[in-house]
Amino acid sequence: MKDQRIIAEILPLLNKKWISIDDNSSTLFPLFETFESLVQSLGSNITPYAQPIFQRACKVLADYVSAAKANEDDLYNKSNFMVRSLDLLSALFNALGTSSQALLV
Repeated sequence: MKDQRIIAEILPLLNKKWISIDDNSSTLFPLFETFESLVQSLGSNITPYAQPIFQRACKVLADYVSAAKANEDDLYNKSNFMVRSLDLLSALFNALGTSSQALLV
């Protein structure tokens, strides 16, 4: 999966789908898994696409924390949002190594 032409065709399509789905929709879960697999497969080649993936995962995670604070039942009912976000963030940091610092700035 290191062919830049394939990456350039697939990632914009996935990103378009990623953007179109609401943050609270369980439809995001397969996309989280897809992006996690792609990030792990592409390694540092994900760099041009990393920022929007990182921002969305952080937003979904922050939304989960806010919901869990407001309603204790959401701590368990919506835990998949937390797990998927953290898994994707972990994959990004592992793939980018020290370059991942740029995502935090």
